[in-house]
Amino acid sequence: GVDKSVTSPVSLIISAFAPVYDIRKCVTPQIKLNAGDTSLILIDLGRGKNRLGASAFAQVMQKIGDQTPDVDSAEDLKGFFASVQQLIKEDKLLAYHDRSDGGLYATLCEMAFAGRSGLAINLDILTMEAEHAADHGDAKNWAGQVAERRNELTLRALFNEELGAVIQVRTEQRSEVMDILRAHNLGACSHEIGKPNTSGIVSFMRDAKEIYRESRS
Repeated sequence: GVDKSVTSPVSLIISAFAPVYDIRKCVTPQIKLNAGDTSLILIDLGRGKNRLGASAFAQVMQKIGDQTPDVDSAEDLKGFFASVQQLIKEDKLLAYHDRSDGGLYATLCEMAFAGRSGLAINLDILTMEAEHAADHGDAKNWAGQVAERRNELTLRALFNEELGAVIQVRTEQRSEVMDILRAHNLGACSHEIGKPNTSGIVSFMRDAKEIYRESRS
């Protein structure tokens, strides 16, 4: 007989196929340094939730966490795919890389590695919540509370593994790119975060201060 009290996990593997109409219209994570003035845009499908549960960062800190990234909106995911496809068809994407293991920091560094590029990144737009934090408690500790909260939000912005991607676009086409993202209801979660450069330096700014600077190598 079969012991119905014992169950085993079931694995499901799904394979999918789709036609590729023009193999020349493809994008890679390689930053392009020969395209003039360009900008980097983060499309954040996590919409600022920045959940760190089960992330590489949490594991490094010997934690697991209880809030993990999720697909909160199927419509966002559909709009994301449709907008990226449109941008590719209109030759408006120079480089593309999804945000996955390691979060935004790993995504940007991998793009820099592929393109032998430096990066200048501004984190202000990704840490705006901090200005409303630490509005209680001992006034003498207020500055320290704010600084601690700013650092926490910075780590969350850099290392969360929410759905999304970083794209490189020509600065002169930035408005057109944002119009396409807005048409798919992604304007509010798409942020210009910086620019590539030829310096070989990866740097991050926040509150008009450089908080991280290292050679790409």
